[in-house]
Amino acid sequence: MARVHSRDRKLQISEIEPRLAHPMTSPKRIAIIAKGEQAYALEAILAQGIALRTFKQPQFQFTQTNADFVVLAGTHSQLRAHVKSKSMLKDNMSLVFVDSGLRPKLILAAPNEKQLMKLTKAFASHHLSSGRTNSTALFELYANASLQKKPVLKNSRYNFLTLVALVFHRHGTHILASSILMWKTRLPVQVN
Repeated sequence: MARVHSRDRKLQISEIEPRLAHPMTSPKRIAIIAKGEQAYALEAILAQGIALRTFKQPQFQFTQTNADFVVLAGTHSQLRAHVKSKSMLKDNMSLVFVDSGLRPKLILAAPNEKQLMKLTKAFASHHLSSGRTNSTALFELYANASLQKKPVLKNSRYNFLTLVALVFHRHGTHILASSILMWKTRLPVQVN
């Protein structure tokens, strides 16, 4: 009898966004760990970039304990002890890559602090590449579409009751039609 074992496959960069956006695979707890002088600014920008990609707002934490997903940012020298794929840190490039391990780790690595900030801002404002690789460079991020939430309302005039119903629907709250009809206000509202 032959025994067959599948090889562990590394997560590809194109699988990160669908995993974050899907209701069943979206992580509940995300660890954001940034290294360097601008660590707090990097963590805030990374939280924004992750929140734009997730299905629901995750719980952000700053330690890897009990985290479902880890985002790690730093210079090549700062990350060398924290990354298994050390070969990704050899080049003098700013990269976003997926590190192998039990939990998925998204690594943002750059040769210096200035390039790390540029890479983090690009990550927070642009989609990851859809190529079948486990890394993407800074210039590839800028080549992708920008991350923007679509507006709920377009510039127009709306009935007040329509806006109320939309707000309650958007937040997942079910309200009875009778409670909306109690408001007899029919003021037109201008949305800009």
